[in-house]
Amino acid sequence: MFKCILKSQFITKCDVYVSKTEGLEKLFRLGQYSSKLVYLYIRLPIVNHLTSHFRFLFKCISIFKLFSSFNQVVKAEEHFRQWSLMAWMILLKCYSLFLWKLFDVLNVLQCFEITVLSLPMSKKWQKITNYCWLSTLFWTLAINISYLYAHEKDIRLTKKSFHKINSTKNNSLLKTKRKHLRIHYCQITVVFRKIILTFLDAIVVLKLLNLIEGYDLLITFFGVITSIEGIKDVWRSS
Repeated sequence: MFKCILKSQFITKCDVYVSKTEGLEKLFRLGQYSSKLVYLYIRLPIVNHLTSHFRFLFKCISIFKLFSSFNQVVKAEEHFRQWSLMAWMILLKCYSLFLWKLFDVLNVLQCFEITVLSLPMSKKWQKITNYCWLSTLFWTLAINISYLYAHEKDIRLTKKSFHKINSTKNNSLLKTKRKHLRIHYCQITVVFRKIILTFLDAIVVLKLLNLIEGYDLLITFFGVITSIEGIKDVWRSS
């Protein structure tokens, strides 16, 4: 998912006083508010998607309840325990994602000097937003690694079943199994790519939070890579 990052601290309240002519002051204020409108335009999809994330969060809660009740029926069999853990991680990721989008909206309000419940300075909110983003990336990484493990396990089971199919000489079933194996390999490639991009994204966020010192050029390069890949994903999905 492409993330267009525009730090709110770059759009700061400027204390320049133009005392000579009223026209220059109006022109300066027009430029100041136009930059804020550009920022709002970029962040506007967040407001629209916030309600959908909220609904999706409740869906994940119901999914988790379904998995937990199913686990009790099958007495916590290993396969179902794995999927229940996956449901937990998806739930936590959705919760982090919802908080990230919520704080992003609050940053937009701060940018327009709209205070909600006497909020602190926007820099602190931006820091909280970045921590929520980092949490979302962490759970995304954990989910993708779990997917990778699940695909690898399915590949091993499929390869073991080849010996039984060869003994029966069932060519149609053998072709089907080979097709499934190719699909698994393709999915592993996609998941592995997502893991690398999420890891690079996490490094960029750690740099924004000043948790990593140095390597400015390298981390900027990582940010460019993830942005380009994000644009590609948006282009493919549209």
